[in-house]
Amino acid sequence: MLQVSDKEVVRALERTGWIRMQSAGGSHVRLQRRDGTGRVVVPVHANKPLKVGTIASILKMAELTEAQLKELL
Repeated sequence: MLQVSDKEVVRALERTGWIRMQSAGGSHVRLQRRDGTGRVVVPVHANKPLKVGTIASILKMAELTEAQLKELL
């Protein structure tokens, strides 16, 4: 599994058409598809690498594979 930071994952998702949702702050970034159908939550903690399970969960929510994520980085 890849070792990527929270900000890298958010940028990669934005490249595939996910947009940030209005947020009241906090330590998570919420994104949704442009058509409003899906939602993904990415924890953001000082640009630290995300844990393997967290990355797997984000990829599942975003319906992306690890290979697709690698291409977007």
